[in-house]
Amino acid sequence: IAGGNVIGTAGCNATATEWQRQNSYTFLPFDSNVPSVTVRKISNCGTSTFTFTGNNGWVTQPVATITPGVAVNSQSEALLNVNVPTTISESAPTGFTLESITCSGLGAGTATPTINGINGGSVLLSAAAAVTGNNIVCTFTNRKLAANLSITKTNGTNTVAVGGTTTY
Repeated sequence: IAGGNVIGTAGCNATATEWQRQNSYTFLPFDSNVPSVTVRKISNCGTSTFTFTGNNGWVTQPVATITPGVAVNSQSEALLNVNVPTTISESAPTGFTLESITCSGLGAGTATPTINGINGGSVLLSAAAAVTGNNIVCTFTNRKLAANLSITKTNGTNTVAVGGTTTY
């Protein structure tokens, strides 16, 4: 369907001598005047699946990165209400820390990020950003944490005789 989205299933059931089609479709018209939000996910030094939640029509969705440092886009979501502040939040998977959130396509609106490191974070899009015609793209950038490893060896003594042995 030009200019819209179709969600549904189609199937066939065999009866005595004929096939019956069973279809269930939902038609979602696309209105380019409705503000929309797309998340771009970048994960540096590793890959994972990141979960995004929100309000004002944002449907919870996972975004899986495939190549470190290369952005992956979420499904674009049309906002339900115009001129309503909207929050998009990320849950960072174990081993990743959220480093930044930047947004474009805000028009006269603003985006206020909250960075919580290993606990993810969120961005608050102002009511002025959620206006007719705005196609907002917010980029969440995470970094995989490096393991902190140190080794300490002790043998319980301060001296060893020349030619002697010790056990650690």
